[in-house]
Amino acid sequence: MYRAWVSPYGDDDFEWDREKSLATFADRDLVFEAARIVFLGLLLRRQDTRRRGSRETRFMVLGELYGRVIMIIYTSRDGKCRVISLRPANALESQIYYERTAI
Repeated sequence: MYRAWVSPYGDDDFEWDREKSLATFADRDLVFEAARIVFLGLLLRRQDTRRRGSRETRFMVLGELYGRVIMIIYTSRDGKCRVISLRPANALESQIYYERTAI
C-alpha cells in the first residue's frame, strides 16, 4: 500500500548509474537526475516486494514531474538515494497518485 511520504534526501543525496540513466533517456526521454525534482513534491511510497532475495530494500515512489506522474524505484545506500529505475507511471499508478494526493 502506498503511503504519503516526505523525502529526507537533499539535492546532493542522490546517485545513480550514469549509463543506465542515459539508456533511460534514450528509451523514455527521462533522466535519473529528474528524481531530485520529483522528490521535492508530494510523494507516495511503498516497499517494492517484487524482488525477493534482494540484498537491499527497494522502494517504489510515485511523484509528479511537470504535471506527469513518475514512478521511481530506489534504495537507500550509504545514506544516499540510489535511483534504480525511473519511468512514467502507468494509468493505475497515476490514478492512485491523484486520488491519494488530492487536497
